[in-house]
Amino acid sequence: MGFFGKKKSNQVAKERLKLVLIHDRNGTSTDNNFIKSLQRDIMKVLENYIDISDDDVEVKITREQNGLDSDTTKLLVNVPIRNVKCMGKNK
Repeated sequence: MGFFGKKKSNQVAKERLKLVLIHDRNGTSTDNNFIKSLQRDIMKVLENYIDISDDDVEVKITREQNGLDSDTTKLLVNVPIRNVKCMGKNK
């Protein structure tokens, strides 16, 4: 955790990803608000490193069958990179 009990955006994103997996394993669908929240958290982290536009980011959760008893859940994030931010040595 960060200062004063505030969680860092990468910690929040990690927790949301865990929720995606829990929802999927239980067979429940993820609602649109959940996807939008997940997208906002991912963007907060990415904005530290690259220039992106909210309108261009696409987040999807898909499920594929790999065989008789095997399913794979994928989080697909499509982010067009406009520019990579200059990172100094002290960051």
